[in-house]
Amino acid sequence: MEDDCRNYRENTSTIGTMRENLEQSSIQIMIESRLPAWVLDKVYQQKKQEP
Repeated sequence: MEDDCRNYRENTSTIGTMRENLEQSSIQIMIESRLPAWVLDKVYQQKKQEP
């Protein structure tokens, strides 16, 4: 029973983390879809240059 409770808590935590990641991805996609292409190009160029 104790193992079941621990597994439930771990699974719940994992699902919560996955949901947060999906929400962040959705927000990023929404923002990127509204930015002009030249802005996105600059952002991606700077990301490539950063270590």
